[in-house]
Amino acid sequence: MSAEIDRLEATLSQLLNTFVPPAQIDVVGPQGEIIAVDLSEADSAVKVWPSGMAFPVDIPTLPHTANNTPIHAFTDQLSRLLEELDGVNTRNDEKIKMRRKDVVRVVVEELDNTDEWMKRILSIYKYGNGGNEPGPSMQVAGGGSFAHYHTQLHPSITHHAQYPSIFFDMSLPPTVENVPIDASAVPDAHPASKVFTAQAVHPPLSAMVLRSDKLPWGIEVRSSEDYDHLLGVSDVLQCIYRSFQLPVTVDELAALDAGRSFHVQAAYRARCNRCQTPKEYEEEKQVGVRRIDFLMGRHMFGGLSADSRNGSGAWILHIL
Repeated sequence: MSAEIDRLEATLSQLLNTFVPPAQIDVVGPQGEIIAVDLSEADSAVKVWPSGMAFPVDIPTLPHTANNTPIHAFTDQLSRLLEELDGVNTRNDEKIKMRRKDVVRVVVEELDNTDEWMKRILSIYKYGNGGNEPGPSMQVAGGGSFAHYHTQLHPSITHHAQYPSIFFDMSLPPTVENVPIDASAVPDAHPASKVFTAQAVHPPLSAMVLRSDKLPWGIEVRSSEDYDHLLGVSDVLQCIYRSFQLPVTVDELAALDAGRSFHVQAAYRARCNRCQTPKEYEEEKQVGVRRIDFLMGRHMFGGLSADSRNGSGAWILHIL
């Protein structure tokens, strides 16, 4: 049965890596007419259904046309994969159950993300912005686009529901020595330095924005090589680490409620007490609370996933 999961996982990986969105898609217009639009136009901010606005009950379906064939074929193949995964006999083997669950999760996320994107596009072309002119509520910072939803993260930084692929304590510099890698979850993990230099996302990106509901700020990720250089796994880890080392401002501290402020201050004191020398202790005391203290002792990297909730184009930073 493990071989069957291997086969289905390989099929999924090939499908995600080879899928190419069409240059144009056909949508239903206000009078029921079929309209051909460039995918880039469909992805633009003024053509995305505003976040917070409920979808109409009678959203038109994606027409079955030549332009839309690649998208229909993509979702059909994902649905067939789900059926095959459902038919796998795990023989109550917990390891196989966990692997099947992880593959199912990826398939469901891809289907949900595609469905969300299509609902936004089909709604706006059919009904417009609720009768209003496009406004600030329709802006999509960073592009909550079809391309964003289908960007593939390197396995080492991909969020898994059950366990992380790498063991990265975000309070420590991300070196090969400090970041053990689960070789069973990350192909070609030897040597470890090969993972660090691997491309972070496919298709490649030159920048990312990470967000977490545990943090009041986002984390901007850019290459250490050059402003427009394509991101590597090491760039992602380094930017996360450096962001958490920044001192917290007075205003950020003042915005905390009493309970959270207590726990953040406790994390700060505990971090200072772990200093190895009196000099290091005094230096940390002078710096004060750092962003890492906002995690209140929970520093482990849990991977990244696409944030499809509001079309922001950001990525969710999972924290363990």
